[in-house]
Order: sequence, then structure tokens, then C-alpha cells
Amino acid sequence: MEYQLVLQWPGSTLDNYDEMSALEERLDRGLTGDGIVDGHDEGESETNIFIITENPKSTFDEVKSLISDHPRWKEIRAAYRELEGDKYTVLWPKGLKAFHVD
Repeated sequence: MEYQLVLQWPGSTLDNYDEMSALEERLDRGLTGDGIVDGHDEGESETNIFIITENPKSTFDEVKSLISDHPRWKEIRAAYRELEGDKYTVLWPKGLKAFHVD
């Protein structure tokens, strides 16, 4: 089964397109499992990077190893859903109850 893993930053946390693109490229080059970076979107309330994977938890562990040194790491939220579903399962941060993509 395929899942969509969403990495999300609130508001305009990723201050510019170049910063977000650099993170996306870092993930694209660094993911060695089954995770495939599937693009991004940026709105007024959030910035998202999307990853398609069959193993969202292990892919997120790999994401952590690749970008946890980034200054914006402390603001990240992460969740996944079945590719054709709409209910998200939160991975990060611990204790986050609700997750949605605008």
C-alpha cells in the first residue's frame, strides 16, 4: 500500500522558495529507501513537502537523519495518509493531535 508522507511547516516558516527547494532537493538526493519526493506546495498558512512511500515511519526516520540539523527542524510537523485516503496519522511532534493540509 502506498502512503503520502507530508512534512509541514507553519505559515511562511520557510522564508523563501530557495530554502524550501534546497530542503526538497536534500531529501530527494538523500532518501535511500522507498521514499520518493513528490513535490511541494506553499500557501499562506503552511508549507508542505510530499513524499510517496510504502513505509511512512521508516521514511520519516530517514527524513530525520537527513534534515534534523536544519534550523527549521524544530518547527516541522509530519503525518501520513493512505494515498487515496484523507485521514492523517501524526508522526511528529509527539503529542500533536490534529493534522491537515490546506
